[in-house]
Amino acid sequence: MDDNGNGTHCAGTVAGQGASGSQTGMAPNAKIMVVKVWNSLGSGTSSQMCSGIQFAADNGAHVISMSGGIFEGGKEAEKILFRNTMII
Repeated sequence: MDDNGNGTHCAGTVAGQGASGSQTGMAPNAKIMVVKVWNSLGSGTSSQMCSGIQFAADNGAHVISMSGGIFEGGKEAEKILFRNTMII
């Protein structure tokens, strides 16, 4: 469930097919894998975000596009967590 519409907007920008209007996304033949990491207010933890990224990678995602970030750049432990997420 996209509680605030941002994920739906981002998905349409990437993979919109123009079915509901004249605009087409950058990759209209792409498949979208929805992975919700934030709560209904649009907030959560770095750990939740990394778990979502890892889930997507483990389940075949080739490209990940998400509009999330760490408040004020985050603490060093958060930066390390993100750097280590998805290291193959």
